Amino acid sequence: MTKQERDAVCHIAFNGKQSWPDSGPILFLCNPLPDFWFAKLKQGLEKTTEISLADQALFEGKINGERWLTSFPEQYSEPSERKRFKKMVSHLKSKGIPVVPIHVIFNEDNADIRMGGLIKSQTLNKLKGARSWRKYLRARIEALRWAIQVDQYFQNQQNPPTLARPADQLCVEQEVENLRSTAQLLEQGGFELFLTKAAGIPFLMHELGRIREQTFREVGEGTLTALDLDAFDIHYQHLILWHRETASIAGAYRLGYGPDIMRYFGPKGFYIRSLFKTKSALNPLLESSLELGRSFVASAFQQKRLPLFLLWKGISIFLNKHLEIKYIIGPVSISNQYSVISRALMVRYIKKFYYNHEMASLVKARKPFRPKLKEEVLKDILLSTDADTGSIDQIIEDIEPLKLKIPILYKKYFRQNARIIGFNSDPKFADALDGFMVAPTSGLAFGKEV
Repeated sequence: MTKQERDAVCHIAFNGKQSWPDSGPILFLCNPLPDFWFAKLKQGLEKTTEISLADQALFEGKINGERWLTSFPEQYSEPSERKRFKKMVSHLKSKGIPVVPIHVIFNEDNADIRMGGLIKSQTLNKLKGARSWRKYLRARIEALRWAIQVDQYFQNQQNPPTLARPADQLCVEQEVENLRSTAQLLEQGGFELFLTKAAGIPFLMHELGRIREQTFREVGEGTLTALDLDAFDIHYQHLILWHRETASIAGAYRLGYGPDIMRYFGPKGFYIRSLFKTKSALNPLLESSLELGRSFVASAFQQKRLPLFLLWKGISIFLNKHLEIKYIIGPVSISNQYSVISRALMVRYIKKFYYNHEMASLVKARKPFRPKLKEEVLKDILLSTDADTGSIDQIIEDIEPLKLKIPILYKKYFRQNARIIGFNSDPKFADALDGFMVAPTSGLAFGKEV
């Protein structure tokens, strides 16, 4: 053994806090490794997780109460290996043994190790046959390779331009006071909700643009300018949630009333048209739509359920007053905070379960999302998923260092029977990936969503 090998240190890179059942078998499955690195991995896992791993192979000794670490071959070199894998699958299925995927990247003197979450037997048993098991498990291990590379994103981020200074607080509060008699929709739980246009509230709009930009930057999005305000803010309406105790904006939505936009500006008056080209056949839908966008809840209020509920209740009030609106539309973002593989997986998942392919033929992304990834790998990773978004969440959590899941707005819109009809990368919004969302207003229950 060389001096480099003696001095080598494995870096156990957990993707968030890991927890294991107190008892019962677990199979830790890693990519193929040289004997030295396999031994270092076993030693590091036992020390870090405080779990004793059995030295014997999976089919030697007792099944109950044992924890194993074994490598997963890239391909079968001998027929006997295929038989051993089938035998392993049979044991895992019959005993309900969960699997923990691990990926190791090593060089001469160190290794980066990423451990995924526990893949429960209920998930594995959705797979049909040893071949599907092999493809799925290999893809889950391969996906973790990207998780190690995701860490570099956080190490290399550059500081964006400084945010604009807050607007004069007295002027902001005076504008809010003026809105109370003309634009207040509701008041509940210490919050007030207003629906207004930008004209006449310059200080409040300044503050809206500042907090909007700040909030989006916190999740890897934003315009990376001092204020997030654009030309669409002038002719769109603004649903603004105000917190009385702190005298601050707690959240907002930007609403585009389709009939007026088509009448005065035509299709180009919609923000969504800055992201997607649309055919004339989509114009009737645009004209009978309400475009939603630039939605946020300020970070100080994100742990509360009430702010988003009140914003959605405001949308419901608007729709009840405008029965001519038949659809809600708008961009729904997946931030650049997610790795390329996570975004690609979410796109493929959505296209599988929540995509309207007929409507998609009427739109074209101005900057299509084209990840340089093998489609076969993406397909195999999603073998165990179904329409329950929880099935994709664990996969994304395994990949992302911050244990991110599919964005909450996608989940909420899907519960409202929304569908996506296209995806576009937006270089003007920190390369966020925007899905073009469309949902019929019939059956919407915004006011009940908490």
